[in-house]
Amino acid sequence: MSIAVICAAKNAALLRYFQSLLQLRTEYRRYFCRGEFLRPPKITVAGKPSDNPLKGPVLAAQWRDPDGPGSAIFLVNVTRQPVRARVQKRAVLLAPLAAKVIET
Repeated sequence: MSIAVICAAKNAALLRYFQSLLQLRTEYRRYFCRGEFLRPPKITVAGKPSDNPLKGPVLAAQWRDPDGPGSAIFLVNVTRQPVRARVQKRAVLLAPLAAKVIET
């Protein structure tokens, strides 16, 4: 996919989505650079357990905080529709093409 396709007016939402992922990566860089990747959390989407948290519609990953005892769960809705999910007994509503972080 070329950059011209991504920057086309009809793909404005997709471009905002990519920008938000870059901002999230920058904001939480200490987790990604110095933290430890943990087993992805179990996630339920639309009442169904996800067999693989690294496959959509909601992607999930968990990273240990390198500066403390906690961790952060990163959730990404890769669809163009809002999605209700449940992760570690928490209900989460994810906007279309959006990411959310849950610090534990």
